[in-house]
Amino acid sequence: MLVMSKSKLRLIPSFFSFFAILKKLHYLCVSFWYTKSNIMEVVSTREFRNNMATYLSYISSGQELILKTRDKGSFVIRKVKEDDTLMSKEEFFAKIKESEKQIERGEYSVMKPDETLDEFLERVTNVQD
Repeated sequence: MLVMSKSKLRLIPSFFSFFAILKKLHYLCVSFWYTKSNIMEVVSTREFRNNMATYLSYISSGQELILKTRDKGSFVIRKVKEDDTLMSKEEFFAKIKESEKQIERGEYSVMKPDETLDEFLERVTNVQD
């Protein structure tokens, strides 16, 4: 902001322009950080449909993608990892029923009061170091 006085012309920084500069600097720093780290590309549903093969290749390389819709929100699409569990509803309930049968047969273990979780897991899985 320029202010005229009788003696000279002075430049007085505006309070708001200072924060505008900080905001731009923050944007540049965050943009740089995202560029250097794992960046997620944001695409519309139309863009995704039109270039599905390209985006599936992008995702299969280990990148994540944000699919943005107008009315249903945004979704993260990523490749399924080894530790992700893929199980149908039927398989899930079958495992629950089998577990209930094991309990009825007495095939279960109880953690001792003075036992740590690591000790309990080692005992029930018979893992030896």
